[in-house]
Amino acid sequence: MLQDVYPRLRGADARPSTVRKACARSRTQASYPRIRAPARGLHCHRSAVMASRDPDRLAPSKILVVDDNEANRFLAKETLEDEGHTVVLATGGLEALRLFEQERPDCVLLDVRMPDLDGFQVCEKLRAMPEGKDTPIIFLTALRDVDTFDRALRVGGDDFLNKPIHPAELVVRVETSLKLRQLRTSLRTHYELFKQQRDALLRLQLEKERVIAFVVHDLKNPVNTVDLNAQLLLRDRSLPALVHDAAHQIRAASRQLGRMILNLLD
Repeated sequence: MLQDVYPRLRGADARPSTVRKACARSRTQASYPRIRAPARGLHCHRSAVMASRDPDRLAPSKILVVDDNEANRFLAKETLEDEGHTVVLATGGLEALRLFEQERPDCVLLDVRMPDLDGFQVCEKLRAMPEGKDTPIIFLTALRDVDTFDRALRVGGDDFLNKPIHPAELVVRVETSLKLRQLRTSLRTHYELFKQQRDALLRLQLEKERVIAFVVHDLKNPVNTVDLNAQLLLRDRSLPALVHDAAHQIRAASRQLGRMILNLLD
């Protein structure tokens, strides 16, 4: 260690105290090496870490960007990858259809004017696929007219973003479309669960009514028999008044019981 220190002290103050301080600094640097900056590739984990800390933040998704302009593709790719998303690039409509089947993206950014198939034709073909019915599709175009907007909605587009692309607006539009897709999926799941519970409850109600109908039918016959026998006792003039009073009470009780049984059907 002193061999490393003394050359630095050559021509300077070589007093023992100075030498001891230089040795101490050298030992400190050897024990605690300089911390290097994290590798550039680690930035892709930033969104995943933030999503784990913030439950409302969207998880990283796969985005298909379809545009024949290289600058637009590069801008969209860099912007979305900075947010932690995976980006798949396509230069035309036919390539977009092929990549959509292979990659199964969560969202599609689709240019309107392209050389082989335009964005409207691609959107119609995507919506015809089973996997493309619920995938958000955002149109990218420099055309600012009502006809283009109406046609984009007519073929199944979810949003409409004008060029030139602004990174902040692009991120907001993409994440909004992804959140709406999650809500639709969640609502569909809850609807199916609600429907199953409703059907089970209706089936239980029908079973209950069937059981009650059997019970009412089985109870009505003995109650009617009791009432009929009470009427026979009342017609017999030879029986004492005490028996007639008991027969009246039996009839009153049997009629009340009959009404209670019939109320079970209501």
